[in-house]
Amino acid sequence: MTQSAIFGFNHRKAFCGVLIILLCGSALAAPPEPPNLCVSTKGNTVSLNWYPVESAAGYELYYAPYPDATPISSLDLGNTTIISEELPLGSAYFVALKSYNASGASNYSNVGQFILSATELPQIAFAFGDSMDSSESSKIQSDALQALEFFESQSFPRFQPTVTVHAYDDYEELLDAYIETFTPCVASSLGLIIRSSGLTLAEAEDGWGNGSTQGNAIGNDFFINSANFHWRTIFTEAFKAKVVAHELFHTLQYQLVEGPMFAGPNTEVPLAGPRWLLEGSGDVVGYMMLDWAGLSDFDSDLQSAIDSAARTEYLLENMENSPGMYSTEAPFQIAFIAAAFLSRDLSKFVSFFSLISDEVTWEEAFIQAFGKSVDAFYAEYKAYVNNGYQ
Repeated sequence: MTQSAIFGFNHRKAFCGVLIILLCGSALAAPPEPPNLCVSTKGNTVSLNWYPVESAAGYELYYAPYPDATPISSLDLGNTTIISEELPLGSAYFVALKSYNASGASNYSNVGQFILSATELPQIAFAFGDSMDSSESSKIQSDALQALEFFESQSFPRFQPTVTVHAYDDYEELLDAYIETFTPCVASSLGLIIRSSGLTLAEAEDGWGNGSTQGNAIGNDFFINSANFHWRTIFTEAFKAKVVAHELFHTLQYQLVEGPMFAGPNTEVPLAGPRWLLEGSGDVVGYMMLDWAGLSDFDSDLQSAIDSAARTEYLLENMENSPGMYSTEAPFQIAFIAAAFLSRDLSKFVSFFSLISDEVTWEEAFIQAFGKSVDAFYAEYKAYVNNGYQ
């Protein structure tokens, strides 16, 4: 069902009439552009967030019961760009936004929806491309279930809502599915260039096919790019299992953090902590899972990362945002080394992400979870590197 069918055109005649009146009433000289709305849930808490819109003085929330989409109610949110509310289990709504200023209101944003299930849902679901080889899809499914078993062995919190594992070995399917899932929240992510950016499919293929992106997680979904050249020809079966566990831990990060993980441009440090820690903790989890499953040795994997990083000059504090992280040579190896040096107690990483909220910054959560300030850690890590990673 299209967004227009859900939120106003073709869904119900009565709803269509209300929407036309609302849209016509907002058609003034120079209203702002509509926001791009992101919706996430954690337990019975619903979070909405969006990037600030240029020239907007404030935002109006519109919501309607799912699936009837009527009546429509609204709430003036002022100039906030993040809201988080606890609702009763069983609540289900369509939600959308308008931005406004003195000249009028924008059109509706993309339409989001949420359902707070009153029953316990499965932790993982799977969505594979039509052209996926059955042996490859079975391997990815097995890797995800193995990672989930490891998470349970470490007493990680249960995934709620369900995490969906997507995998595609056809770029057309991959981009279509990615756009359908993520476009309301992001325009591009970790080198994946989606078609809505105006670039060609060939350019998008270059971003995923010849680049280093094998997976990408946002919210309660993560994608495995089995069309990637590295995935098809270079990666070992164990490394593929590590990638799956790494991405699954990213979805847990999203569920643990209260509110959005990211807000603002990628030149800013994520709300959920420095980029090196987001990625490095995922690799610590992934490589520990391999060790636990008898597929690899954690210390040997760490030494391999150190061998790669030893040729690179860098400052960890410069890797807090995305440009700093990904412009560094061997960024994932460095992030893995730093996170492993910080702690091998996985419960501390879980505690760190769980502590972050509107009231607790990532810097404060770092002190509470790891017992030191991030600046103190940077000093310790620099001495560790200068001493040959000893």
